[in-house]
Amino acid sequence: ELVKLHAYDAVELPPIDPETGRPKINPKTGKERRPIAKGKAPFESNWTKKPADNADALAYAKANPKANLGIRLTRRLLVVDVDPRNFENGVDSLALLSADAGYDFSDHYPRQVTGSGGLHLFFKKPVDLGFAGAVAAYPGLEFKTAGTQVVGAGSIHPETRKPYTFEVDPFGDMQGGIEGLPDLSSGTFSTFRNLIAKGNATGAP
Repeated sequence: ELVKLHAYDAVELPPIDPETGRPKINPKTGKERRPIAKGKAPFESNWTKKPADNADALAYAKANPKANLGIRLTRRLLVVDVDPRNFENGVDSLALLSADAGYDFSDHYPRQVTGSGGLHLFFKKPVDLGFAGAVAAYPGLEFKTAGTQVVGAGSIHPETRKPYTFEVDPFGDMQGGIEGLPDLSSGTFSTFRNLIAKGNATGAP
């Protein structure tokens, strides 16, 4: 399911303080607010509730050459979103997860290479299987499903201006589409399921 995103170079300008003529101060940081890149954000505020319309999304992208497109995730999908920029203390969180789970995620397919050098790893799962969105032991990794989206192949990263690409396309090139994805309910991923269980969520009591 495709989602309309903003143009890759779209930005939201900070509010201006009428007294100083400068950007307003962020009370959390004590610094001036900065422009916010919008290239990975949905174009429509109701995108999670709006029925999927791939033809409309593709027409939007065709009419707006700079527009990005996202992939809306369903309850049957899990995406491991890997951002090496957020690894901590020189530790490769994906390699650590691979060692802990007994599965080589660096060799997982299908996957998408992001414009910032990260990865999106695609799995199918039972609709009632829940998990943490993030686990403190693995900084730089997010575990995404329904209610979220990931930037899709062909889009351009708003900071690096590099494209997102599929090394293997789970929605086109793989026979069976979603049914052809690695199955999170299989015994291969039993340890992985335990590692990302909701009780292990970052900030969980």
